[in-house]
Amino acid sequence: MGFEEFEAEDLLGPLNDVEKKNAPRRLFVAGDRSLLHAGPRVSIVGSRKASPAGPATRVGSRRLWSPGALSS
Repeated sequence: MGFEEFEAEDLLGPLNDVEKKNAPRRLFVAGDRSLLHAGPRVSIVGSRKASPAGPATRVGSRRLWSPGALSS
């Protein structure tokens, strides 16, 4: 499966000021893009060199998830 390249606003729609400041310029997407607009979603970015706080963050991130939510 190949990747498609998009600017954040083209893919996600209008961004607020915080999103404009922090969003990457380009997004690389594979799969069904319609899922981005299907309902609640959360994206959790990790690191191979996690800090000692990493396990606590993992537990906290589970609280964000709910049945029917899309996560990546």
